[in-house]
Amino acid sequence: MKMTSMILAGVAGLAASTAAMADFSFNLSNQSNVTTTWQNINLTTAASIPNDTYTGVRIQYDFDSNPNGTSGSHAWSQEGRATLSSTGGSGTGTNPTFGGGNTNWTSGVTNVTGGANNANDIAGIRFNLNFTSPLNYNGSQSIFWNYRQAFGNAAGQQVDWNNVSVTFISFVPPTPPAGAINLGTLAPGGMLMAQNPYVSNTVQWYKFTLGTAIPAGDQFLAHTVGNTLTGGQFGTEDTEIALFNSAGNVIGNNDDTGAFRWSALGTTGGLAAGDYYIAASAYNLAVGPSFSASVVDAVLAGGTVTGDIKLTIIPAPAAAGLLGLGGLLAARRRR
Repeated sequence: MKMTSMILAGVAGLAASTAAMADFSFNLSNQSNVTTTWQNINLTTAASIPNDTYTGVRIQYDFDSNPNGTSGSHAWSQEGRATLSSTGGSGTGTNPTFGGGNTNWTSGVTNVTGGANNANDIAGIRFNLNFTSPLNYNGSQSIFWNYRQAFGNAAGQQVDWNNVSVTFISFVPPTPPAGAINLGTLAPGGMLMAQNPYVSNTVQWYKFTLGTAIPAGDQFLAHTVGNTLTGGQFGTEDTEIALFNSAGNVIGNNDDTGAFRWSALGTTGGLAAGDYYIAASAYNLAVGPSFSASVVDAVLAGGTVTGDIKLTIIPAPAAAGLLGLGGLLAARRRR
């Protein structure tokens, strides 16, 4: 399905820094008598976790069946289960239950890695718990580790988890796309432009830098007005573009602008200073996190698109009403 124009709003601060801190590790006390009932620990009160962006948490421990090896009356090490959530869980179900019935899930229930299907003691088994998306931890969130043994035993004797260590995995920004055309720094009132021959069924990457943030309420526009592509599935000049921040996250993408086949991205929500990347191609462009962009349309992939892609990037105030794009951005005048 062909899309219409897209206005980006409320995206201030999305130019995430490419700098990352080191992983942060700390130890917990031994967890005695781990049972089939979900227990929980708020990791953010167990240690002073540095403010950073994290992709997940690794928790390692030594399994102790106490006494060792009596598999007839003890749970097995491979039966460990864990998850992360914003509130502490309880219960004995496959998933924990939460007071009020709601929580902001940050990981699904995960099996232990390195466990065995017996009750022998085993050292260094772990949970690899990944956040659904990188978590920008600022000291105000609660992150609960919920844990249990999936199966108990007839005698009621349970197990100990000793030498528990916790590691918050720091986010490492993905490598920016190779071969991106560097358009330079976009200054207030300035303009950046490039026109390049298009290689059919590929993605052309561009990089630009905002030396100064674009405040909320000011305009920003990136568009392909004037490109010369022919041979696309839906006629001439049929482009699609996507805007990424420096962390590789998609801020927005656009196929068609109104009745035109040109593509345009605009915002009145503000953009932070930093590096940005634009992926451009003939229709159809599939985009995702970590700078993922590819041409996916089956008809296009079997044909040939020729011509140039012309990309223009304009900040306020020149972006308003540019070249008949009309209602893409509402004009805002400074007094």
